[in-house]
Amino acid sequence: MTTRKGKLIVVDEAEETRVPFLRGILTRSLQDTGVPFEDAYQLASDLRDRLAEVDEITTIELRETVAAFLEERGFPALVEHYATPRNERVSLYVRDRGDNVVPFSKSTLVQSLEVCAEPRELLYGVAAAVENWLLDEGMLEVDSPTLMRVTYEHLVAAAGERSSRRYLRWQEFTDTTRPLILLVGGVTGTGKSTIASLTAHRLGIIRTQSTDMLREVMRRMVPRRLIPSLHESSFNAHRVLPRWGREDGTTVEPHLQDGYLMQAGEVAVGIQGVFQRAVQEQVSMVMEGVHLHPALQNELSDRVDAVVVPSLLATIKRKSLRKQLAGRGASVSSRRAERYLDHLDDIWELQTFLLSEADQHDVPIITEREPDEMVRRLMRVIADRLEKEFEGDPERVFSGSAENPA
Repeated sequence: MTTRKGKLIVVDEAEETRVPFLRGILTRSLQDTGVPFEDAYQLASDLRDRLAEVDEITTIELRETVAAFLEERGFPALVEHYATPRNERVSLYVRDRGDNVVPFSKSTLVQSLEVCAEPRELLYGVAAAVENWLLDEGMLEVDSPTLMRVTYEHLVAAAGERSSRRYLRWQEFTDTTRPLILLVGGVTGTGKSTIASLTAHRLGIIRTQSTDMLREVMRRMVPRRLIPSLHESSFNAHRVLPRWGREDGTTVEPHLQDGYLMQAGEVAVGIQGVFQRAVQEQVSMVMEGVHLHPALQNELSDRVDAVVVPSLLATIKRKSLRKQLAGRGASVSSRRAERYLDHLDDIWELQTFLLSEADQHDVPIITEREPDEMVRRLMRVIADRLEKEFEGDPERVFSGSAENPA
C-alpha cells in the first residue's frame, strides 16, 4: 500500500469548495448504487491508494475516475451512475403496501436478491437493469408489487427460473413476521465468525451471536472448581474429565469427543436462552460457534415459529486447516495461534467427529475456502430451507395474497 504524505483535496469549481477526499463518503455512495459494504469499502480503499500521489482533483475528474475504476473492476452496470452528474440524475421512489414512499435503492434491491446465490456482478446488473427499465418507462414512482414483478422478470432473463423462484420465496418469507435464524457450526480456523458476519450483513440481519462469547460469560459466573470443562478449549476439555472405572478395576481415559460433548452441553443452556429470546422477539439472528453440535442445531429447529437454518463449515484438507490456524496470528495473539497449531491433531480429530455427526443429522456441510463462495453456499442452504415452506408462486407474491404458511 502506498503511503500518502498529505490529504487528497476534492475541488468543486461550481460551488467553490475544497474538501478532503473521504473514503467513507465514497463507500456510502457505492452502497447507494447497490454495492454491499465490504465490496464498497474495498473499492473505495483501492481507489484512494491509486490516487495516493495526487494532491487535488476536481469533482468532475473524480466522477470520471470512479466510473473508469468501476469499469476496470468488473462493475459496468454502475458506470452510468457515476458518469452522470448528481444534479442530472432522476430520482425514483417506491410505495410499499403500507402506503409509505421511500427512495428507490439499488443496495436494498441487491440485498433482496442475495438469497438467489448468484454471482454478485449478476445481482448488481439486475438491479441496474431494473432501475433503467423504470426510468425508460417514465415510472418515477412504483408500488412494491410492481417492483417485485419487474425484478422477477429481469432475474428470469439473467439467471433463470430457479434463481428467480428463490427470490420470490424470500419475498414471501419477508412478508411474514417469522425470524430467520442461521446456525453456523465448525471448529477453530474454519472461518465461522467471518462468514457469519458477511452473511448477516448481506441479508440485513443486525443481530449476531458467538457461542464462544456465551461460554466466556458463563466462565465468569461459574468458577473452575465447579465446572472445570467449561474453562478449557473445546478440543481439550476431555483432559479435565474424571476417569471411568470398570468392574475389573481398570480405568478408561475420556475421549476428546466426551469433553467436547460435555462442554457443548454446558454452553447449550446459554445458546437455548439466546435462541428463544430471538424467537419470542421475532428478530432474525446469525449464531456461530463450535458448540453448535449438529444434534443441537436440529433440536433448535423443531417446534419453533421461525425459519431455522443449520450448517457446518469445514476445512477438509489438513494442510489448509494448518494454514488457516497459522493465519489467525494476524487477528489474535501469536501465542494463541501457536497454541492452536500445537493442538492441530486435536482440532482435526474434533472436526472429523463433527463431520460425522453432521452427516448423521443431515446438517449441510460447507467446505469451500473462498469467503464469497462460502457465503453463496450458505445462501443456497437458506434458499433450500425456504423451499420447504414457501411456494414462490409469482401471482400470489405480486398480488400480496401470500399467506404465512406457519
